[in-house]
Amino acid sequence: MILGIIQARINSDRFPIKIFAKFSDGSVVLERVIRQVLFSEILDKVVIATNYISFSSISSFVKSNFDEIAVISGSDNDVLDRFVSCLSIFDNVDVVVRITADNPLTCPKYIDYAIKKHLESKADLTHFLGIPLGTGVEVINPNTLFKISQLTYDPYDREHVTPFIYKNRDIFKVVEPMFEVGNFQNFRVTIDTENDLFFVDGLLRLLDYKLPVYVEDIINVSSKVAEYSLVKSNLDL
Repeated sequence: MILGIIQARINSDRFPIKIFAKFSDGSVVLERVIRQVLFSEILDKVVIATNYISFSSISSFVKSNFDEIAVISGSDNDVLDRFVSCLSIFDNVDVVVRITADNPLTCPKYIDYAIKKHLESKADLTHFLGIPLGTGVEVINPNTLFKISQLTYDPYDREHVTPFIYKNRDIFKVVEPMFEVGNFQNFRVTIDTENDLFFVDGLLRLLDYKLPVYVEDIINVSSKVAEYSLVKSNLDL
């Protein structure tokens, strides 16, 4: 099984409850993340791994909108443990795809490309370089998650799941294919602040709020987005 795990919470320090922030078309950030991910042709199952504080609000939202998505709760700060807990619930997980709930433009094509590269190279971790920040995912070997869970107790490593792998490339195989069109990694479409939300909303407006949005769509309108000014009062947050 290829399992997509969306890590989500409502208690963000910089932008609390950002996963339920609204775009101008009425959709919310978490909804867009899920809908984008469900366009993957390779993922077998998608679950949301959240913390105890966020479980009630996220599970209510998901239950009302996505019958096929399970929500699993775990440690408030140990996200790595949440991932390992998901693996203990589902049988025969061959590949884990780490998806974050602040990336409403996660590209389903690059989910599938990364999974294919990962399987071909038999890597511990695979992710694309050069695509806009906030469009990609990390593909991880489940055995690697179990291994790092035993090897590190550093709070940062456990909260962010994969840093221990990158810091120890001598013992883990990290595959980082480069985007063939060029390097657009400095173009940010992740949401950390309210300004990020306004920026991504402007981009989506230029794309008529289409679903799914692909990396190529973002690049095609990137020059227009730089000139686009969104009026704050138009957003019903």
